[in-house]
Amino acid sequence: MLRILMAAGACLALIAGGPQAWAQAASPRAEAFAAPPPYHDISLSPSGQQVAMIVQRDSIFHLEVWPVGASAPSATYAFGAARAPNWLVWKGDDRLLVSVSVPTGIDEFQLNQTRLVSFSSRLTQPVVLSDLNNRMRFTPVYQDRLVHLLPDDDRNILVQMNSVQPFRPTVYRVDVRTGRLTEYRRENDLVRHWIADAEGQIILGLGDPVRTDTELFRARPRHWEVDAITLSGAGDIFNVQGFDGDPDRLVVLSNHEGPTTGLYIYDLAAGGFTQTLFKDATYDALSAIMSPDRRRVVGVGYYSDIYHTVYFDAVARERANGVGALIQMPETLISDQTSDGRYVIAADYNVARRQQAYWIDTVTSVVRPVGQPQNPLAGYTPAKVIPVSYAARDGLTIPAYVTLPPGLTRETARGIPFVVMPHGGPHARDNAEFDFLAQFVASLGYGVLQPNFRGSTGYGEAFRQAGEQEWGGAILNDVEDGTRWLIAEGLADPSRMCIVGWSFGGYLSMMAAVEHGDLFRCASAVAPVTDLPHLIEEESKLYGGGTIIRRMIGRMSTDAARLEAESPARRAREVSMPILIAHGTVDDVVPIIQSEKMVDALKAAGKDVEFLTLDWGDHSLSRTSGRLVYLQRLEVFLNTHIGPGVAEPASQPVPGS
Repeated sequence: MLRILMAAGACLALIAGGPQAWAQAASPRAEAFAAPPPYHDISLSPSGQQVAMIVQRDSIFHLEVWPVGASAPSATYAFGAARAPNWLVWKGDDRLLVSVSVPTGIDEFQLNQTRLVSFSSRLTQPVVLSDLNNRMRFTPVYQDRLVHLLPDDDRNILVQMNSVQPFRPTVYRVDVRTGRLTEYRRENDLVRHWIADAEGQIILGLGDPVRTDTELFRARPRHWEVDAITLSGAGDIFNVQGFDGDPDRLVVLSNHEGPTTGLYIYDLAAGGFTQTLFKDATYDALSAIMSPDRRRVVGVGYYSDIYHTVYFDAVARERANGVGALIQMPETLISDQTSDGRYVIAADYNVARRQQAYWIDTVTSVVRPVGQPQNPLAGYTPAKVIPVSYAARDGLTIPAYVTLPPGLTRETARGIPFVVMPHGGPHARDNAEFDFLAQFVASLGYGVLQPNFRGSTGYGEAFRQAGEQEWGGAILNDVEDGTRWLIAEGLADPSRMCIVGWSFGGYLSMMAAVEHGDLFRCASAVAPVTDLPHLIEEESKLYGGGTIIRRMIGRMSTDAARLEAESPARRAREVSMPILIAHGTVDDVVPIIQSEKMVDALKAAGKDVEFLTLDWGDHSLSRTSGRLVYLQRLEVFLNTHIGPGVAEPASQPVPGS
């Protein structure tokens, strides 16, 4: 959920604590699927001769710097148990910038504040890029909002922070060696985010929807003044991705042609859209692909069932095709590259499959592996993911994915135990790529259904908006309809079904436990929302949060009865099945109190509930320790309540064995 809040200033150490020790012995299967990807983020130095990575070892995050072709990193840096790096980028060949999250609790809110830290290439001399002289009126929660790297300036970058007035960012020039801040662009009452051109000049400001209906402003040369830009026919979505050569040529995601979002050129001088770069009739464009020097748009990325790239620049297309051929991976993602495009880092689209990343010289065709990733799923063939669709009760077509246990096909999977797994969000979507939780459950011998219910993204704005204020209504009905479709198709054994969800999916699993005891024998949730009135009350305390949450789920003044009925924590007495809930203690998306309310209500009603409180667990349980505990308990939970899954074929090794 929304987390935009100013916190009192505090001196935040970057290294502290140690990992929680879990007493329960881990199963090899759970360990294999809980293992982290080979890297969480990766960056190539400007010269192309060093690679920096964020990796995880024993649930502790590390930075590593690898010279190209080396068999071991030249430098490493370990964060404490409570600190998590988010992303990293090189500033020249001798400095590395790293965004770091620092958990902070304020009342019932859990905030993961961010700081931007500068390291030498030897990962020594860390400098927190903050207000060292304490001149800020406020200490911003988020201090890693990078505006521009200023590649022609070897010492400075541009960062924006809400330091003078809440929610009104000031842009600072920051010295990456000393941390010294100098005001570069003063805050403006109407602007929530500043945009710089390729040269680092602040030329645009995005409007703050709480204060103005204007979406875009042109920054004047003076430090604080802006002029409103009238957008002609912009549509509901107008998302600036960058510039195409000229600062007047905006690269924009827009749905002005409906029903899906496409990629366009909006010319500020002409006052309208002048070029359609990409438009698909079924799927939304996801993001623009910019040239290596970030000055031109060269392609677009989007999801159908898997991720696709479409290049409309011939040079970029030839480079991507050549990289894919060199590493024999048709689904190749260029993760980073030097500004001239010669050196690139490439990997499989889906790094969760734990494929190797590669450094490639596109001129000489030299290919070198990067790092030393461990692959606990080596030799294991992932379960087959089948795109399907079904009709909801009102006739709306719901896209979905069925993942079958290894060795089974849609024709041979008859009457098997199933787990229904609605995704989070609700403004998100599932796809046919590797999903660690769905694959883990399928490896246990259970089928998995992942419905992209109304409210999901990727299928056009009308489909997304169809889920507003329908959390416990039409969206829950879509999940029920998908479950009954499984039974009607003969895929599922109606007496052996469980529902498992994460975040908003956890909300749906808890609501299903209340309303659909005839369908499911058990329900599990990670980080679920369970009490909608409480959620509205807490979100309304945050800047802009009340507007967003009321649009999504409703108002207490007019919808109180419905919101009570759609809150599983307030209907715990109606639950008729065993419940397993897990929540991380540093989750800053869904507060852990939402799980605690559900657990307390279930216990008070005498229901069968198990609650896992996972120390240092964030919303995604990105640390292996918390993810492993949940997978172990889920394996036992499913086996206990819907019985063992279908046996694996003899030719398929047990993951982790």
